[in-house]
Amino acid sequence: MSDLAKLRIWDDPAIRGALSWYLDVAENRHPAKFRIAATIATRLDPAASSEDALWAELDCGIRRIADRDSDASRTAFR
Repeated sequence: MSDLAKLRIWDDPAIRGALSWYLDVAENRHPAKFRIAATIATRLDPAASSEDALWAELDCGIRRIADRDSDASRTAFR
């Protein structure tokens, strides 16, 4: 446990619930979200795409990440 994890602020359930991912990143238990996002290819040119197209692509990317993580979890526990 790091010094960060020992802070009393983590005893607050609301804070722990809202920020637990970030504590896990700081403790090297999870990768940073920008590193996860960098592994998902996009089919759009962001500069030439409409805002609606970018939001739709984000939704597709989120599903791809969730599917990949779900597949990895099933494989890891076999």
